[in-house]
Amino acid sequence: MSKERRAHPRFPLVLTVQYLDAEAVLDYTENLSATGLFVRTERAFAPGERTTLVVSFPQILEPVELTVEVVRARDGEQGLPGGVAVRI
Repeated sequence: MSKERRAHPRFPLVLTVQYLDAEAVLDYTENLSATGLFVRTERAFAPGERTTLVVSFPQILEPVELTVEVVRARDGEQGLPGGVAVRI
């Protein structure tokens, strides 16, 4: 039996992510749900921190600005890339 604790299912989807405060940085989403997304990044964010992302799917989706709150951070260990889970 699965011990899934998430309230909403996650769907794998790769979108580009830029930041209003660091436009030269380009990251990507790993997945998204009805209330948030996971961003693969090497940037350091603390839980509770708020930031604005510019999310897009180049040539298909116009960029969308999202103000998000960091829920948790994942270190780039155990064979997984680092990143942050954010709530929209």
